[in-house]
Amino acid sequence: MLMFQKFDLIKPYDNDEGYFDYQDKLLQNISNNAENALRLAILQTLAPVENYESAICLLQYEQDIFDDKRISLIGFYLSIVWNGEPKKFINKMLSYSQKASNEYKSMVDYLLALQSLYKEQEDEMIAFLKKSIALYEFHVNNFLLLSKYSNKKDSKLYIKKARENIINMTDNETIEYFTDPNNFIGEFISGCLMPIETFEELIS
Repeated sequence: MLMFQKFDLIKPYDNDEGYFDYQDKLLQNISNNAENALRLAILQTLAPVENYESAICLLQYEQDIFDDKRISLIGFYLSIVWNGEPKKFINKMLSYSQKASNEYKSMVDYLLALQSLYKEQEDEMIAFLKKSIALYEFHVNNFLLLSKYSNKKDSKLYIKKARENIINMTDNETIEYFTDPNNFIGEFISGCLMPIETFEELIS
């Protein structure tokens, strides 16, 4: 627990949503527990706290302690979207990818495409997206992003495929659900757990 006290974590006055109490519970059971370490980092991103810098710092620290390929994946994603340093996660992420499933490799290529998008490198982005889809055709975000850079006919097909890949989840508003690393990956990286309302807004 003490090794995590150096980070800018949620304070007692941020406990309106029960975040501080939940954080304390995680910290009490975090030794040799990558799942709780990931939950701790994701917790920092939840509204109204939204301390992405702290989340990224935690993940950077955790990837050197725990052997869990989700840490570098989530860290790389947050670093791209919230002005972190993706280079601090990319080597570990690519190392895991070498021996990982095609599903994981597909998500890595999607994130590399997302990085290319932020760098305004369109041709490279499209190449990564096509590779991502070729590896695994049951994600959402790779199809959705590629649809925005395709002709009208192909775009409709990609959107149709993306919609088919969304998994309808029952409403779940618990802290445990939102901090589950698999749910985070499902919503923000693969896109399969994206709320259908969000999907419809993105394609409108």
